[in-house]
Amino acid sequence: MKKIIFILTILSLNPVFSSELNENDRPIEKWYYQITIGTQYQKYIGDINSTVNRIKKTTNRHQAHGEASLIGFYLPILNNKKSLFGFKYLTGTWDKYNNEFITIAFFGPSYMHYLDKIGKGIFLYTDLGVSHLVYDDSKIGEEIIDDRGIGGRVGFGYALPILDRTSFIVSFHNTTQAFDVGVVNTTSANIGFLW
Repeated sequence: MKKIIFILTILSLNPVFSSELNENDRPIEKWYYQITIGTQYQKYIGDINSTVNRIKKTTNRHQAHGEASLIGFYLPILNNKKSLFGFKYLTGTWDKYNNEFITIAFFGPSYMHYLDKIGKGIFLYTDLGVSHLVYDDSKIGEEIIDDRGIGGRVGFGYALPILDRTSFIVSFHNTTQAFDVGVVNTTSANIGFLW
């Protein structure tokens, strides 16, 4: 509930920040940077699911989970002021059970398309890339699983211009990643900024 109130508060600030901004004068940048953070739910399939079930039985507690994308660079393409192509790095999810962590890093090319204009309104996006799954037990200081695979993501979101060159974004996506130890399906909700 607190997350919903926070998002609605940010959306309600739109007139405060951009009431005097003529959207036709909003510049299209030569490049863009995006950062997001949020929450996620992961479904594990295959051998990794057996590992997760064992962790749940021994810890009896799911302490924390989340998702972050700390580095995303984009360039405008197609001269239509609506499309961006770029690269995401340092993007990942984590599940924490007491001293045990399952982290998945994801990096690769990314495409975004705005229905109105870059940085404003509804947008769709897709990512393809390489994934790296690590199951780590910090209590014994050992990586129990270290596996690499491939992944894909599709999603949608909404961008709200809040400053001349900055937009607040809310996004939702589904990611599927395949590893030797199994498949991980992730559903995520994020907030962040594009500038």
